[in-house]
Amino acid sequence: MDAIDSIADITHRVKLNGPEMNYAAEKLMWALYRTAEALAVCGVDLEDVLTEVQGGHSHGAWLKDEVQP
Repeated sequence: MDAIDSIADITHRVKLNGPEMNYAAEKLMWALYRTAEALAVCGVDLEDVLTEVQGGHSHGAWLKDEVQP
């Protein structure tokens, strides 16, 4: 639940204050940490996790470039 709670907290703060990049990054890193723990408990291979994270990061960078003027 920690990962879900962190993301919900980010959403709430963005609604109140607008985007807070440092706060959001810190909370998302915590959510990623907790998610990685859960994946390890389930026996997921670290290499598979890293492949998915790399793909998500690349896609996020592409989205960022598409949104910015």
